[in-house]
Amino acid sequence: MPGVVPKSDMYLGLEDPDGNQLWRLTVMSESSQSYIRILKKNGFQSQEFFYDAEAYSANKNLEAQLKQDLRVCNEKLYTKSNNNFQELFQALLHLKIMRTYIDGVLRFGIPPIFLLGIIKPVKNMDAKIMSRLTDTFSEEHLKEMYGQKEEAQDEDFFPYISNPLTCPLYLQ
Repeated sequence: MPGVVPKSDMYLGLEDPDGNQLWRLTVMSESSQSYIRILKKNGFQSQEFFYDAEAYSANKNLEAQLKQDLRVCNEKLYTKSNNNFQELFQALLHLKIMRTYIDGVLRFGIPPIFLLGIIKPVKNMDAKIMSRLTDTFSEEHLKEMYGQKEEAQDEDFFPYISNPLTCPLYLQ
């Protein structure tokens, strides 16, 4: 049939939010320019595609190399982040210990007569541990003044110094 452009078309399943779709059209090379002209005249964007096996192979090799480079960079980033986290966590622990020591000296006086310890409670056992510490370290005649205060103007007061270590990584 003269004037009929032999073609094959295929919808590639890609659509943007505006409703534009991506199609692949295959036409014979001698009629490609006229087909592109017709498409542009009707408001469609089109371009010719030339298959180059060497360029495709080079692109595949480049993609594999870039994936390998990305993996290596991710491993380096993980290692550095892990090392930095360990250093920062250690610094945080030292600050907490120094703060506890200073609070202890300010509260209990010099020479420092107190015990410094770290307690890792089982999940949801904080209140029970604090209660036992209060019972253990409080003086009999002062027991009623220790504990958490519900009134806004009163501060929580315990017979010990408590500096909880909170870290977003461990709050899960």
